[in-house]
Amino acid sequence: MHPLPLLILLITLWTMIPRTAGAQTHQENVNRCFVDIPQDAVGRRNKADQWIAACTAVIESGRESTENLARAFLNRGVAYSGKGDYDRGIVDLEQTLRFNPKNAETNTEALYNLGFAYGAKGDYDRAIQYLDQTLRLNQKHVDAFVTRGIGYRNKGNYDRAIQDFNQAIRLRPAYEIAFFQRGFARLLSDDYDGAIQDFDRAIQLDPNSAEDFYRRGVAYAYSRKPDYDRAIRDYDKALSLDPSLFGAFEERGNAYRRKGDDDRAIQDYNEGIRLEPTNPGAFHNRGLAYFGKRDYDGAIRDFGQAIRLKPDYEDVFVNRAATYAQKLDYDRAIQDYDEAIRLNPGAADPFEMRGLMYFNKAKYDLAIGEWNTALRLDSRRVRALYCRGVAKQIKGDSGGNGDVQAAKQLRPDIADEIARTCATR
Repeated sequence: MHPLPLLILLITLWTMIPRTAGAQTHQENVNRCFVDIPQDAVGRRNKADQWIAACTAVIESGRESTENLARAFLNRGVAYSGKGDYDRGIVDLEQTLRFNPKNAETNTEALYNLGFAYGAKGDYDRAIQYLDQTLRLNQKHVDAFVTRGIGYRNKGNYDRAIQDFNQAIRLRPAYEIAFFQRGFARLLSDDYDGAIQDFDRAIQLDPNSAEDFYRRGVAYAYSRKPDYDRAIRDYDKALSLDPSLFGAFEERGNAYRRKGDDDRAIQDYNEGIRLEPTNPGAFHNRGLAYFGKRDYDGAIRDFGQAIRLKPDYEDVFVNRAATYAQKLDYDRAIQDYDEAIRLNPGAADPFEMRGLMYFNKAKYDLAIGEWNTALRLDSRRVRALYCRGVAKQIKGDSGGNGDVQAAKQLRPDIADEIARTCATR
């Protein structure tokens, strides 16, 4: 993972305190709250409770100036966020702004950490608002550019995200996190070559980052000319660095499945399920591998588990329906297509496939109705057009000839491709 730093204002200018027992205790809390601060994410997380207790004691002591109280709230807010308690962190960070509204340095870090906390909560609009304010106070705040870029990326605004990552890289040319995040944004925007270049640079800067290898593997696997072997090598490296990286097991399994090695894929999906036994995607993926092996019962079991974990998983209903169709259980297939359509009535594919199920049951009027709907939703569906023509021909409707000929003009090989599904009876 790539945790961004929760920036902390280190307070080192403290006056001498008389050496009474109470004063010594207060000085210890002062040191823990302001000076002895862990500088890495793991250290902050592991020592967050000690840090919070010390800052709480400082806040409640009644001995500190308004400025120091603001800084104590800042550091306690950072500590809460460091342990994932973003709501309490936000309360403290807002207190920082109230106590010391004119201190630009303290406020900059409070605003940045508010942006960080809201981003971690998934409220990207509020995160961006706070990060905008941060950058108005400090136009060279590298992590504010990176964190705002992540907010834009998670909102799907990849161009704005990349602009922010560019700014971060301009300010800090050897910042591995910025290259990783820009690579991730490029990956999501289908710029696979650009993503690979950024991940290459990130790996040069940090050759021990499992996440960098994992994401580069994804770029190789999903590029317009997929290179599954290179992807698998990257997934291998990622898992050697972090054997608990769920996504690397899943994507390596996907790469093996696309190479036709369903057994190796299932091994990886098994590991993914071991790591995340309540992840519906893991069961869906393994079900696809079982389908590839023609183990339809195994596929149906996994698809069923995926649906139990995520009852609105439309793709799984579609794939389980296709599996029932392979077993010639058209009624069960129709039930699953019914559910897929209920979940997404604007998708053409379930209508087209449900039409094939009705066709196979010799219910031609129902099949034609399904294909009418599929073609209304997506006029480019050549198979639906061809099969509708075949169904009309079976019913003695001469209009079927026009559908068949129109489909052949669009795709001359269409009859050969789908002869098994809607050949003239």
